[in-house]
Amino acid sequence: MAKIIKFVYVLAIFFSLFLVAKNVNGWTCVEDSDCPANICQPPMQRMCFYGECACVRSKFCT
Repeated sequence: MAKIIKFVYVLAIFFSLFLVAKNVNGWTCVEDSDCPANICQPPMQRMCFYGECACVRSKFCT
């Protein structure tokens, strides 16, 4: 019985590694307008940075 429970725990940990590795923010872009409008919270603005969307500080924010 203990071996079965241990096996289930090992499987749960093993599969959770794939879920964590798959949960990435991978929006690809060529221009800033390719990025979704709702990915950044104010005062951050969306920007295409090396082919991926990123949130950067606004130029007007001090």
